[in-house]
Amino acid sequence: MDLALQKQLFQDLLEINEAMTLGTEDVLSIIWHKGARLIGAEHGSIRLLRSVGGRPVLVLEAHFGEGWTEEKRQRIMELGETISGVVAQSGCSRCCTDVTKEADYKGSFPEFKSKVCVPIRVGDQVIGVMNFNNRTVGVFDDNHVRIAETFAIQTALAVNTVRLYRREERARKSLELSRAINEAISATLDLDEVMNTLLSKLAEIGKVTIADVLIYDLVDQVLRNTYRLKEDNLGSLELRLDQGLIGATARSRKAINVGDVRKDPRYLKARESTRSELTMPMVQGDELIGVINLESDKLDTFDEDDEKLLEAVAIAACIAIRNAREHERLQQAQERLEVASRQIAEAEESTRFALTTYIHDEIQKTIGKLLVKARQQGDPEIIAPAQELEQKVERMRFALSTPTLPRNMRLELRQLIEEDLPQVYPAAYCLRHTLRLSALDNIKESDPSVGMLVYRFVRGTAANVYEHADADHIWIEAECQGDVLLLRVTDDGQGFDATPVNQCIREGHCLHIIQIRAEQLGGMLSIQSKPGKGTTLELRVPLVQCRA
Repeated sequence: MDLALQKQLFQDLLEINEAMTLGTEDVLSIIWHKGARLIGAEHGSIRLLRSVGGRPVLVLEAHFGEGWTEEKRQRIMELGETISGVVAQSGCSRCCTDVTKEADYKGSFPEFKSKVCVPIRVGDQVIGVMNFNNRTVGVFDDNHVRIAETFAIQTALAVNTVRLYRREERARKSLELSRAINEAISATLDLDEVMNTLLSKLAEIGKVTIADVLIYDLVDQVLRNTYRLKEDNLGSLELRLDQGLIGATARSRKAINVGDVRKDPRYLKARESTRSELTMPMVQGDELIGVINLESDKLDTFDEDDEKLLEAVAIAACIAIRNAREHERLQQAQERLEVASRQIAEAEESTRFALTTYIHDEIQKTIGKLLVKARQQGDPEIIAPAQELEQKVERMRFALSTPTLPRNMRLELRQLIEEDLPQVYPAAYCLRHTLRLSALDNIKESDPSVGMLVYRFVRGTAANVYEHADADHIWIEAECQGDVLLLRVTDDGQGFDATPVNQCIREGHCLHIIQIRAEQLGGMLSIQSKPGKGTTLELRVPLVQCRA
C-alpha cells in the first residue's frame, strides 16, 4: 500500500471515528463510501446477521449503488449459501476476480464481475459482511481485501455503537410509554382515551406500521379490532379464534413473533405490505380480554425487548378495560338506582297526597263535627281532648303534605318559618329567629330534586325544634362552599346525646328520609348535639349551579 493511500486511509478513519462520536445515523453509509472510494467499488451492501425463525440469516442493513428493487432489498441469505453466506459462516474474506465463475455465486447483480466480501466481527463473533462490487473483471487484489477488512472493523464498531444507542433510545421510549399509559389509566375512566394514548405511544417507538387492539366478544366468540392506530381501507375486522396469527395468540394465550409473515401458514393476509407481526394476548385470570397486534412493513422488526414491552402494555390495557367495564357497571347500577329512587319518591308523594286528603276529608271533618256537638252540649270533658286531637291531626297533615317546589327558595322558606309553621306549632311564636338564606337564590335553576330536599330539610328540622327542643333561639343559614351547598339549622335548646349519630338519624323518621335522599344526590347529613348544649344539623349537597 503506497504512502498516499495510507494517508487517505488514516484521514478516512479519523472522519469515521468523528461520525460515530457524534452518533450519526448514516455512519454505515459513510464507512462504505469511504472504503469504496479507496478500493474502486461501484456497488455494494452491508448485511447483518439476525435470527429469523430461530436460525441466523443475513439481512440487508444498508445498500449502495443502483438496481436495488424491493424484492432484492427484502432478500434473506442463509449461512453457507452465496458468497456472502459462506464468508459469514467461515469468517474468511473472499476476493473474486469474476463472480460468474464462482460455484457459490447466486447474486442478483451479474453485471458486477469483481467482488470483495469481508466479515464484520465483534471480537471472535461474526455479525455480518461487507460487499464491494465492480463491473470490470479482475479489479480487486489482496491489498483491496486488507483495506476492506480495515473498514469492516470500523463497521463493527459503528454497528455496536448504533445498537447501543438504539437500545438506550428504545428503553427511554419504553419508559415514557409505560409512564404515559399509567398516567392515562389514572387520569380517566374513558377507555377510548386510554387506548388511543396507548396506540399513539406505541407508534412513537418507531417500528410499528399498524397497531390494533382487538377485544374478544364472548357471546359471538370473535375478536374485533375495536381500536386501530391508523385508519385504512380495511375497515372493521372480525376474527374467529381459528383465524390468523391473532386467533392463534388468543387460543394459546401466548405471544407470537413472526419475522416474515409470508413464510408462516397461520398468517391471514390483510395488508399486502406487512412483513413482520407481533401479537400479544390480553388475559385476566382465565378470561381472554383480547389481543394487541403490531405489524411492520420491514422484515424481522420485533425482538425480545419489544415482546417484553408489549407484555407490559397488555397488562396495562387489561387494567384499563377492567376499570372501564367496572365503571360502566357502576353507572348502570347508579342509573337503575336513580330510576328506582324516582319511582319511590313518586309513590311516596302519591301516598302522602292520599293520606292528607283522607285526614282532611274524613278524620278532621269528623273531629270538627264532634267539637261542634260537644260545644252545643257544653261538655268540657269532650271539648278539651277533641281540641288537642284536632291540633295533633293538623300537625300530622302538615307533616305529610307535599309542598310544590318554591320558585324563590329564600323568600318562600322565610314565609314558611315566619308564617306557615307557627300556625301549626304555636311554640314558634316564642322563639327568636335568625335567617341567613340569600345563598339559596343560587339554586333556583338547579336540579328540582335538590330544591325539594332543601325545602323539606328546613321544614322538618324547624318543626322538630318547635315541638321538642325547648329552645329560645333558632338559626337557619345557607352558604355555598365551592360547588357544595351547606344548609345549617342550629338551636340553643335542651340537646341530647348524639354520639350514635346514625342511630339518632334513623330514629328521627324525617331525618332518615332526608339522609337517604341526600346520599342519592351525592350529599350527606350530619348532626351534633349534647345535653344542655343545643343541636346543630348540617346538610351538604353538591350543586353545580351554586356560586358563592
